[in-house]
Amino acid sequence: ECGFTNIPACVSEAIEGFFTDLVTPGLNEVLGLLGESLLVTPKLDEIPVIGEIWEQSRQAVLVSYATVVLIAGLLV
Repeated sequence: ECGFTNIPACVSEAIEGFFTDLVTPGLNEVLGLLGESLLVTPKLDEIPVIGEIWEQSRQAVLVSYATVVLIAGLLV
């Protein structure tokens, strides 16, 4: 504990407090920026590429289904 008889503990606490006060605001800003930008799931209507991927996937499923139905029809 910091006291008159333990000067190194006082110096250590002062240095630790200085660096804590120096690093904490910057770290909070960086984590806040990460939380608002990189760690947020975007809405599907905000990304136009998602609609294109969805349409291509839908067409691929339709072609696959039609192929399966055609093969089943030929086998029967």
